[in-house]
Amino acid sequence: MRTVLAMAALCWGCSELTEFDVPVDASGTVAGQLSRVPGVASGFDGLAGAGASVSRSFQNQGVSAGDLSSARLTVGTISVTTPPKSNLTWLKSFALDVSSPGLETKRIAHRDDFTAAQPSYDLSLDDVDLKPYVGAASMTFAPDFVRASLPAQDQTISLHLVLHVNLALGH
Repeated sequence: MRTVLAMAALCWGCSELTEFDVPVDASGTVAGQLSRVPGVASGFDGLAGAGASVSRSFQNQGVSAGDLSSARLTVGTISVTTPPKSNLTWLKSFALDVSSPGLETKRIAHRDDFTAAQPSYDLSLDDVDLKPYVGAASMTFAPDFVRASLPAQDQTISLHLVLHVNLALGH
């Protein structure tokens, strides 16, 4: 990501709009029926940190909210990575919210159908311009799981997000 931002900084004098993608990946553990304490573990704390890291990375490259034309989520995927051959049929629904201090919390992605026994699902993306969140001092992504049941055993769940960012350069 730093290379992409550095390339954008080199083009700072250009009068065209520069755009690039910023991947955000995080994982957490969901405790299964065989665990002593069922529920979602705190392993997704890294996702909140990932949002803050995206914001800091922009600021560290000299990109401010005024430099952004837009920022939107273009990819959202939820997957079970361990144990092998697991699926997400225990999920009833999933939502992903974004928040920043002084801004309204908004849902940016969701999924309400996990009935197929498959390990990965694309999320439905809500049409939210993330520019004010990316340009804020910090940004937090918060997952919300609604379970239909518990998985048989502990599962590692991964989220893969891609933010597509447009910079208004040469203004």
